[in-house]
Amino acid sequence: AQKTRVGVKINGTTGVGDATFNTNITGSSVRAIAYNPGGKVYVGGIFTNGGGGEAYFQILNTADATDGGALAANSDVWALRLDPTNSRLYVGGAFSSLGGETLPGIGKINTATDAMITAATFNPDVTASKIIYSLWLTQGAAEASTSLYFGGTFDYLNTATIMENVLAPRVAGCTAAAGLSL
Repeated sequence: AQKTRVGVKINGTTGVGDATFNTNITGSSVRAIAYNPGGKVYVGGIFTNGGGGEAYFQILNTADATDGGALAANSDVWALRLDPTNSRLYVGGAFSSLGGETLPGIGKINTATDAMITAATFNPDVTASKIIYSLWLTQGAAEASTSLYFGGTFDYLNTATIMENVLAPRVAGCTAAAGLSL
């Protein structure tokens, strides 16, 4: 019998699916996946998790797809970008809360502990009513020299009004901002 899955694992060389890797994620859609060489896969979207509840963000163990923990988001997750050098995962979407932190559609997780980087430390100051659709990093040797770029639909960044649908470069702590119109 064929099983409908929202997320699968295949052999990168042969393309053959791994039937033992069962995420227990069903439902609507997975929109983003980030693989952490430390043994975790981060999944974002809108789906039903193994516990039967609606979820937007899930952490899975790579060995067997068992639940590796969860940081609840209150709405869709659209983008994930891993910074393995600095043990950080950036999360973008339509949420206003992630892991108990009030965030405007973009958050940062410490992948060594799977704990949120608090809004007091990481605060992009983007309009909360909009959506972050994509994330990209330029990798620095240290977190302070890593830049995060994100795109989506938002009206301002650090209280400066900018055009919607921008690519916005951000420095690690989000203390400096610039918007580039596309």
